[in-house]
Amino acid sequence: MMEKHGRFVARALRSERVPPADLDDGVQRTFIIVARRLECVRLDAERSYLYHVARNIALHVRRTLARHRETLVDEPPDIIDEVSTPENLLYRRQMRDLLDTVLGDMSEALRHVLTLYEIEKCSMREIAELLGIPRGTVASRLRRARQEFRSHAVAAGLA
Repeated sequence: MMEKHGRFVARALRSERVPPADLDDGVQRTFIIVARRLECVRLDAERSYLYHVARNIALHVRRTLARHRETLVDEPPDIIDEVSTPENLLYRRQMRDLLDTVLGDMSEALRHVLTLYEIEKCSMREIAELLGIPRGTVASRLRRARQEFRSHAVAAGLA
């Protein structure tokens, strides 16, 4: 399950604004919780269960960080990509920060649908199952999320 869904869980945590420094721990905690409750996981609904557990983990991480009120410091990456130039890395970092800002300004419901559809490449049916909402609601939220994303992107300088 970890090999099949590990990257999905990491992206779900990242979309829930878990800091990069806490991402690996969040993924590990997610799979530990799922392993303890394996009998609760339906055979065809592992991804949905993982997504809900990851959202709860992300909430816990953000709450913990808010309680500690620590200032996170950017540290150099553990692995250096030899192909990337410093300019390219800076540009990618700036674009990622802008994207995080735009997604952070969106409502949680719209952000979930947009990231699941556009980034995770989930179908509308899968999103409806993951979030426990009707497919029509997924479609309307996706439409509104795209409109809101465009307006925020223009305001933030992405478009």
